Amino acid sequence: MSDDAIIRHILKFVRQLDGDVGDDAVLRMAINHHWLDQNGRPTPDGRNLIESMDTLQRIGRPDA
Repeated sequence: MSDDAIIRHILKFVRQLDGDVGDDAVLRMAINHHWLDQNGRPTPDGRNLIESMDTLQRIGRPDA
């Protein structure tokens, strides 16, 4: 998964956690959770978060 896709997923997740807040607040919250670095790029923790979510989604899908 590309860095841009990981960033989008992290920001979407933070918005779901923290509700209706502005884009700047969502970015700050993701940085505070150490999922994004100060430059807004994914950290190892952020990558692990999205990888874990992807794994959970795959486990939850019934085989066709």
